Amino acid sequence: MGRGGHLPGARRVGHADLLTAEGRLKSHQELRAMLERAGFQPGERIIMHCDGGGRAALAALAAVQAGFTHVDVYYLSFADRAKDESCPIVKGEGA
Repeated sequence: MGRGGHLPGARRVGHADLLTAEGRLKSHQELRAMLERAGFQPGERIIMHCDGGGRAALAALAAVQAGFTHVDVYYLSFADRAKDESCPIVKGEGA
């Protein structure tokens, strides 16, 4: 079984929170306010990740739509990273 947890320094934003009830991305104003409340700052580098990859791509799209400019997606999934015991992860809640 894989190691659970999150990357050091991670901030959690649920993928469903990025979407309207109709399944579309929220407005850029709503997305920006949500990401800023989560602790993201304009101008900082943001690296999105999730357990499989798809939700990270959605989060990156939302961040770009919200006006953040330095947005990347971790190429592999968190599950892939967690398989490597030399990669640090943080156990438990918080991200």
